[in-house]
Amino acid sequence: MERASTNDISVLLDADARRTAERIIALCGIPAGLKGFDYLADAIILYGLKGCRTLVNVYSRVAKLRGTDSKSVMHAIEYAVCVNPDAAEHACALLGTELPRKYLRNGVIIPALGRLLAHKTAEAHA
Repeated sequence: MERASTNDISVLLDADARRTAERIIALCGIPAGLKGFDYLADAIILYGLKGCRTLVNVYSRVAKLRGTDSKSVMHAIEYAVCVNPDAAEHACALLGTELPRKYLRNGVIIPALGRLLAHKTAEAHA
């Protein structure tokens, strides 16, 4: 298994970014006890703060960091997003948008929450 980059590790170890990412995910109603919760936190940090703009790249980098494969990361995040039937409603309220539940999948939630994280991080440093 390929090793994770030092840059990726340093951004994921940023306590403020991690805390903000986890708070955003918790506000969406995603249970913290799921493996996908941690993977999703990693994914939105990499998307929002590291500029990873393709999900394939995000999954690959999270997989390297967590010592697993990209497919496992993708499935764990998908399960975490879908396990709570109210997660779509909470995420939409947080994002200020209306989306049918069927559209709230990894391809929407990771970029949306990643951008929200980037915005909240920029606000905190302003």
